Amino acid sequence: MVKLVCIVEGDGDVEALPVLLRRIKDEYQRFDVVIERPLRSPRDRFLNRPEEMSRMLAFAAGRAGPDGCILVLLDADDDCVAELVARYQADVTRLAGATDCGLVFAKSEFESWFIAGVESLHGFRRIPDGLSAPVNPEDIRDAKGWLRRNMEGQGVYSETVDQPAFAARFDWRLARRRSASMDKLCRELARLLGIDELATINAA
Repeated sequence: MVKLVCIVEGDGDVEALPVLLRRIKDEYQRFDVVIERPLRSPRDRFLNRPEEMSRMLAFAAGRAGPDGCILVLLDADDDCVAELVARYQADVTRLAGATDCGLVFAKSEFESWFIAGVESLHGFRRIPDGLSAPVNPEDIRDAKGWLRRNMEGQGVYSETVDQPAFAARFDWRLARRRSASMDKLCRELARLLGIDELATINAA
């Protein structure tokens, strides 16, 4: 079995990311991959405190073991994804040591991916029928607020309840077509697990 250890920033991400990654890796029939419960580190502390980045990556590498890998997923917020990757990728790779490590920034938030595939959530957890994704779903800065404003009833969005539920339900393939950062997540997961996506699709 291959272990994948993730580092995320929020409590909702801890619950939701494994759900999403299991769906994606199962699509490519990698049933030998175990998605460990993610480690949590606030974004600013992870990125701006070298001792925190070093500590978290060393811990993740230890949990992953000799054949495992690490995936770091953080929200880009208002920052440029390309600039964030250029700034931090070398440090993450170096501090992960011999353990292969991927770095992905969701633009602008994890919830932006739900917006990109929101049509697949119609009638689920207070998402109304007829709600359509905007032209550029990743350009919405407050993705959680967008969901909250568009949910029926109380207009409450819970990161620890709704986020994993949406991750289990939304059409991640549709979201991938509309979201560059969602596509990056899929490509990075494929790279870490040694998946040839084109060959897998053609063989299906």
